[in-house]
Amino acid sequence: MWDLRAARHRSCTILQFPPDDRFAAFSIRLERQLLADACGQSVVAPRAEEPVLLSFAILGAVASGAFIDMTAAMQALSGVSGTYEPATSGVAETHERPFRAFEQLQACARAIRTG
Repeated sequence: MWDLRAARHRSCTILQFPPDDRFAAFSIRLERQLLADACGQSVVAPRAEEPVLLSFAILGAVASGAFIDMTAAMQALSGVSGTYEPATSGVAETHERPFRAFEQLQACARAIRTG
């Protein structure tokens, strides 16, 4: 059983989960699937555990002359661990309704600001 403790930080609540690789792996997969569903686009998961650090390593490798360009370095140093496809059932519509409402609110806010 996970020990969930809520901590207040400014105006939002942050849930702190104990370090557990199984939970972290599940939450990352869930986040990627939600992103694919909400955007209606495939999400490609990198093979690297730290993709941000890998991007700096790629930049450094190109800068040092180890690779001729970014494309060559990216092809050699990075890979794909999986692809998350958007759901085709009613899940997409579930995300679409709130997004349309968000777009309408943004349009109203722009109209108020511009007069």
